[in-house]
Amino acid sequence: MEYGHWVEKQNTQINELRSALQAHVSDIELRMLVESGLSHYDDLFHIKAIAAKSDVFYLMSGMWKTSAERFFLWIGGFRPSELLKVSSHVEASRLDMKTFSMFMQIGPLICLCGICNSSLSY
Repeated sequence: MEYGHWVEKQNTQINELRSALQAHVSDIELRMLVESGLSHYDDLFHIKAIAAKSDVFYLMSGMWKTSAERFFLWIGGFRPSELLKVSSHVEASRLDMKTFSMFMQIGPLICLCGICNSSLSY
């Protein structure tokens, strides 16, 4: 499922829930709508888990996060560059050749991210 499609479906579910609340539907119908919404989020987290296994850097990019998630992560002190710092502590002997070449490019990228983070923080 594409993320854009997931967001469209979420908006539809929110509108259905709002309509149901205004129409004073029964508790059973409300429960079904809420469970459908929870199931929809479960699908999103399942998709994120699959994406994390294949490319964690793509997952940590802003596209997958809601604006509220990005806001709270930033306020909480998380910066995507933190992933680079964590990955820089991986033992080089455990990497294959392609990964090793990417690994060697992380150092300058960490420096650049640090400069950008500093300029955004002040």
